[in-house]
Amino acid sequence: MCDITTTPLLMDNNEQNLHARILTSVNVTDGCQTKDPCRGFICPDPMICVDLWRMASCQCPPGFKKSDDAADRSTCVDINECEEDPGVCRNGGTCQNFVKTDKSDRSARFVCTCVPGYVGTTCNAAMKEQWLGITDGAIITMVVCAAILIRGFGEPVGDLGALLQQRLNEADNDPMAPPYDELRLYAYEGGGDTPVDLSEIEDNEDDDINFDYLHSWGPRFEKLAKLYAESPNDEEHL
Repeated sequence: MCDITTTPLLMDNNEQNLHARILTSVNVTDGCQTKDPCRGFICPDPMICVDLWRMASCQCPPGFKKSDDAADRSTCVDINECEEDPGVCRNGGTCQNFVKTDKSDRSARFVCTCVPGYVGTTCNAAMKEQWLGITDGAIITMVVCAAILIRGFGEPVGDLGALLQQRLNEADNDPMAPPYDELRLYAYEGGGDTPVDLSEIEDNEDDDINFDYLHSWGPRFEKLAKLYAESPNDEEHL
């Protein structure tokens, strides 16, 4: 026997509970089940019986509450979840209440319309692209572009290096392509171009050559520069 009966009291809490104390126990063991207080208990429509620990209570079904009208407290009215809890839809979601008349209807009592990037009954979960910072459409586009570059628009090319080599070979063998990478220079010896060896100096006429540039060749060519700088009359002394 317990001196109070408002809350359950376990046997092992007998010496620790300051508010209640078990005085006598008869045919009671831990884990025993009590009888269903709602069995045979009839509530006026539309209320239902709720088990409140060894006590039956008539309450409104989920999603409904008793009317605020004091003269008609036995009537259940729909709960507007959007008004009762303005923040029920999170992350900027919009709440829409469903007014129900059927007390046995257990479907959704309200719905949240989420902003892009969030999902869930109350818009409480972020979509995958919000975590990655990129949408699924962008990922698909990048994959397709990479496949086109590697495979050459569907051509059976082994890898990117083979594809580039194939493109270079096609450009080199194109008969309509001009030789952009080839430059040919033609010059006739003694035609006014700068001599590249000493034999060209001897083959040209003295009057046509300016020998001043020989001084820029350094000390090793100093005597040669002086030799060709002398007047033509001195050539017989060579």
